[in-house]
Amino acid sequence: KGIWNCLEIQAIGVVSIQETRAGGEQYDRVNVDIWGLQIYAWDALTVGNEETMEEWIKISSKPMLVSEYGADAWNSNTHQEDQSSQAHAAKKVTQIILNNLSADNPEKAALGGCVFSWADGWWKFLSGSPSIHDTGGENTRFGSYPDNVFNEEWWGMVDIDRIPRTAYMEIKNLYNPD
Repeated sequence: KGIWNCLEIQAIGVVSIQETRAGGEQYDRVNVDIWGLQIYAWDALTVGNEETMEEWIKISSKPMLVSEYGADAWNSNTHQEDQSSQAHAAKKVTQIILNNLSADNPEKAALGGCVFSWADGWWKFLSGSPSIHDTGGENTRFGSYPDNVFNEEWWGMVDIDRIPRTAYMEIKNLYNPD
């Protein structure tokens, strides 16, 4: 179940975390203070489910920050914007993070999480145009919910005009339900 590898820069004491399919023996290195996890493939796999947090405690005594998580708002199966699927994914992972905050319970693993991304990035699809909201993406077996395609230009919690998407409102309501 290993997913992370550590690249250390000893001279200045910086530790950078990068995604890999590594073995578990490196998870508890003494010179790592925290781990950063990027969670995108979460629904059909263990990653991003409640079990991820429980598994993390078994393989490392170090806390972890979900440094990136989320889903894009373009559904390649239906060929249209799909705010409800993006909201479902973002809300689910946010709730898992909130349920596992070490600030609330020192026995828990999570320090917090950062949703990716604030606004759509129209420049990200390399064979597209920065002035067009392109729909091309990378199809992977570990891809984004619900279609396993990383539609790089559609990750924003707000659109290019800064209009909040449903995912933004769902996450906002988790933090401030009033």
